[in-house]
Amino acid sequence: MTPGIPTSYTPRLTTPSPPPAEDALAGYALPYISPVAERLMILAFMIYMGFTTLEAPLRYEFQNLGAVWLIYFRDVALILAMLVLACQQFWRHELQGTFILFAVLFTFHGIASYLMCGVPLAVIMGLKTLIPALFGAIFFPILMKKKRSIGVFLLLLWLTAAAGILVDFLGYNLPWKGMSASVGDYTVIVNKKWNFQGEDRIAGFSRDSVLAGSLVALTGTYVLLFSRAIVWRLSMAAATLVFIYLTTSKGGAVAFALTTMACLLPMKKSQLPNKALLGFAFAMMILCPVILPNYLMPSSPAILSSFYDRVQRVWPDSWANIDSHSWIFGAGFGNIGVGQQFLRFEEVDSADNLFVIMYGYFGILSLVYLVLPMIAVLRLKSPIDAVGRYAIITLIYIFAYGIVINGVENALSAFMMGSAYQALAMRKIAPAKESNRETYAQLLAKPAS
Repeated sequence: MTPGIPTSYTPRLTTPSPPPAEDALAGYALPYISPVAERLMILAFMIYMGFTTLEAPLRYEFQNLGAVWLIYFRDVALILAMLVLACQQFWRHELQGTFILFAVLFTFHGIASYLMCGVPLAVIMGLKTLIPALFGAIFFPILMKKKRSIGVFLLLLWLTAAAGILVDFLGYNLPWKGMSASVGDYTVIVNKKWNFQGEDRIAGFSRDSVLAGSLVALTGTYVLLFSRAIVWRLSMAAATLVFIYLTTSKGGAVAFALTTMACLLPMKKSQLPNKALLGFAFAMMILCPVILPNYLMPSSPAILSSFYDRVQRVWPDSWANIDSHSWIFGAGFGNIGVGQQFLRFEEVDSADNLFVIMYGYFGILSLVYLVLPMIAVLRLKSPIDAVGRYAIITLIYIFAYGIVINGVENALSAFMMGSAYQALAMRKIAPAKESNRETYAQLLAKPAS
């Protein structure tokens, strides 16, 4: 008997309780986020998404008030929330790598763009398009942690966006349809009455049809990823696909159909089919604007008229713009995309392809920014957890839709792309190695010799 230790006392070895089954972030090294910063990030997310969902009526009312600039409150909300978080992390010497990486990208490409463009405001407006991507990357852990509450909020946005699409599709008079709103030299045409061979683009309460379709697709993808009820997932997927189709965004409808297929296939043990699907979407996004403009295409049926226009006009014009600047550094922020408006161009090179706009922005480094995530996806080992699955499914939608749209300058696509990249960049904590030596508690628990 050991002196001083009662015979009836047996020490209990405390082990950490296992994480709840629904905790998708269990085992990952997470950046420091204080409760205050987390609440600010969630508030900024709600403001940004709310403003984006109701951008058309908000711009209309702000213009009536003579304060169109109020629409940028959503961007300010993102910047302030991230600034608070960055300051807290810097003070604790725990500044996460995402902030550092984006700071390097902003600085390097900003300087290169200014040297080629020479108009600071044009460069700044181009750089502004990267803010949603940065926010998506920073917000991703919260997105996974608060799945239920964020899911309810996204569902409310889905209902709002769907109602706007339906009202617009039925032909009700929307006072903001076709209006133009200007802040300085920057002009936005809201819910543009663009008729390509008689087809009106349906946007509802959103700024344009692409954003309207992206809004419902974001919620639809979220439900497909995190809902356990198969009936609810199927119903949501079908309804989302219908509303995307009503916006006349055919590329968006195809992209979401591929996303739905990827989510519903039984692939718990292996994600090889989804990796192949992602590889196909990635290859099409890269090769279509490179190969098709160099070959004669036959006359297109009406259903492919907008795609035919990209092949014959949009992509060749964008490549010519890049060629006139630099194949190494691209055209630079300001010389292509939204920033080009500040150079007094009559028609902006929208690129209408994710690879083309990224090459215009980042030059040859765009290949690095696109290929590295693909390599990271291919290296994911089965079975893939919720974080890896989120990255694959989201990138299928982004790359598939990126074949026909400028994904970087689409606020929602940029947000989703940033969050997917963060999901691939997250690392798991290595399990602690068991010690060969007995702990003091284990020694006490042994019976006396």
